[in-house]
Amino acid sequence: MVQCMVAVALDTYVVTEEEVTDALRTLDAAMTHVLALLGEFDTQGGWEIAGAASLVSWLAQQGHCTRREAATLARNARLARAHHELSDALQASAITPSHLTQLSSMARHRSRKFDADLPTLLETATHVDPEGYRTIAAHWKLLADDLLAPDERDERNMLDLAESYGGSWVLRGVFDEVRGAALQRMLLERSAPTGADDLRSASERRADAFFELLTGGLPVQARLDVIVDVDTFVGGARPIEDIRCELAGQGAIERVVMERLACNAHVGRVLARGKHEVLELGRQVRLATPAQRRSVIARDQGCIWPHCKRPPSMCEVHHIVPWQHGGESNVDNLALLCGIHHTHVHKGWNLQRYQDGTWDAVPP
Repeated sequence: MVQCMVAVALDTYVVTEEEVTDALRTLDAAMTHVLALLGEFDTQGGWEIAGAASLVSWLAQQGHCTRREAATLARNARLARAHHELSDALQASAITPSHLTQLSSMARHRSRKFDADLPTLLETATHVDPEGYRTIAAHWKLLADDLLAPDERDERNMLDLAESYGGSWVLRGVFDEVRGAALQRMLLERSAPTGADDLRSASERRADAFFELLTGGLPVQARLDVIVDVDTFVGGARPIEDIRCELAGQGAIERVVMERLACNAHVGRVLARGKHEVLELGRQVRLATPAQRRSVIARDQGCIWPHCKRPPSMCEVHHIVPWQHGGESNVDNLALLCGIHHTHVHKGWNLQRYQDGTWDAVPP
């Protein structure tokens, strides 16, 4: 038994720590070279010559990476190109590309303060590993934001909106003291639970309140092109590789999202079977006319969800029997629902209407 174990050990190649660390150093050196080339390529307008809309777009395609990764590469390359001391430190392996990523994050929206503090920031980076420097960077950004001069206040107000997974979007913003306090007050005024059946988290309530601020509490009727496979459209089963349910120019969306959009949007539909066979190019239609909406408002007087007090101005017109399942756009098949409860219905809640005109909501 002992001889067998020795034989196996001799035949097994053992990867040493030195080999792995050497490979990691090679990776850092390669990335340093890429950043130098990329900075020069950007300065010369190489991406524009290649027909791309931006350096980030070019990188996402040619670099086989996500747009977020491409944006990070572009920022790092531009920062190193703009500050020769950073480029020199990279070439000398005094700092790593990971340090540069932290530095480019620090420089964003704080350019003047960053330039003034760069000698100290760079000196610190040469003595601290990337993980430790991440903590330093976080503290510096907070201090820098507090110390921004009055003439730099415009850099303290920023708002970014980026598409994330599954068709959702990520909103990130920084506001000065006055705007931040005002926004917080308005969100608090609008984000209280609507009742005992309001199961949203505080964060979800703030998100809904923020959208109400943007829309003025009015229902939003977007003009959208929905590309959907006919079997998906009617709720049939399809092989996963054949399923299509997406917004033109945005990508895949959940079927429940498509159903809700169909209730209250100007939808130009494209029905298809699989990836290539187009069955119908539907025309853009308005599903509830102004006259129908007035009639529904006169009847419902607000959101029909039990105990909901939201007025008609904050409601959308919902098809009780979905129009993709044969529901007609007539007043008897329409009802008012606020945005929150409209989402509940399309996530499985069932509405039941009684003869006296009252409604009940049954959870999925």
